[in-house]
Amino acid sequence: LHILLLIFIGVHVFINPFPQLTAIEEISFYGAVFLWLLLLWQKKSSLDLSGPLNIPLLLFFGWTVFGLFFALDQANTLHDIYAHLLKYILLYLLLINYFNSFRRFEILWLLLIFSTAVFSVYLMIYFYLIIGNPFGVKLGYKMPWEVPPNFIGVLTIFATLLSINIYNFGNIKAYKWLLAIPAGILIITTIATKTRAAIFSLFVGVI
Repeated sequence: LHILLLIFIGVHVFINPFPQLTAIEEISFYGAVFLWLLLLWQKKSSLDLSGPLNIPLLLFFGWTVFGLFFALDQANTLHDIYAHLLKYILLYLLLINYFNSFRRFEILWLLLIFSTAVFSVYLMIYFYLIIGNPFGVKLGYKMPWEVPPNFIGVLTIFATLLSINIYNFGNIKAYKWLLAIPAGILIITTIATKTRAAIFSLFVGVI
């Protein structure tokens, strides 16, 4: 069950950059939560609440619940509290409890880097070669998906900085040259968005 839970979390993290994969995203998330609750009930897993973010997150969640009583649209507010806060708190708890060693953190790191790189390659092939947009057009401009150019930069810059920062760890030298490939792809994708904020952020972040 522990391995299956890790697979569910890994799938959920890997598909994070991709739009229109809601079914896989929901199955992987709720599957992980169900297995975690089952393991907790069987006392085969633990719940670590010693992290520095737990109290602030709990206080913020309590504040949103308190504000629910004064909301004009309580039903919609309740949905937003669950969908845009509680689910992310549960994901955070899953990550800190199951990716709690350097080796597992390394796996999580690589999942984020390579999933974003795969998404970048797919996006550029679809946008420029399949649809046939000129290379002078902003990557993601007027796409049918919810992936505008400025949002692409949020994904690619974060993954680029992760791939570059891995050079600070001396015990994982085998990945250094390998990660130069996704780093190059992510930099090209960021520049292809042609958004000044993304390019400037990438430049400052790399420095």
